[in-house]
Amino acid sequence: MKKFIPIILVLSILLAGCHSAPEPTEAPAPQLQIGNPWKSYESMAEAEAATGLDFPIPEEITDLYIAESFRVMNNALIEVTYRDLAGGDSEVTVRMKAGEDEDISGVYEDPDSIETQQINGASVTVKTKGQSCLYLICANGSSYSLYAPNHFIGESADAFLSYIY
Repeated sequence: MKKFIPIILVLSILLAGCHSAPEPTEAPAPQLQIGNPWKSYESMAEAEAATGLDFPIPEEITDLYIAESFRVMNNALIEVTYRDLAGGDSEVTVRMKAGEDEDISGVYEDPDSIETQQINGASVTVKTKGQSCLYLICANGSSYSLYAPNHFIGESADAFLSYIY
């Protein structure tokens, strides 16, 4: 039996070294997801009801474009995406929100030029990149923006200027 004592002692030391307490595990950090502030609607009437706004659609617009989507952000801003009636793939996005002189375009590109003028008592700022209209901000008691990246300024801005009349 005395022969086995050193072996048992060595085995117990080895076994003690093999057994370790489990490492504490950290709980995974909670995944936060920001809610989508946009809600889609089937019609302009539904979007207007959600915001309490009266979104004008001038005849000049319906002659050139068809509204294909209606979205509302935080029950305060309406966004309408128009597609060219000629069947092209170009889109024009118009936004409206109550209140003046606020850039609601959501466009963060640096423009090549910025031009502000008064038209029928409203301040109109046209920002362009090359020959395309990035956005147009009109103030007549409401803020509007136009995003027309694939249009020559004259093709879209003249029609959308009718929003401020």
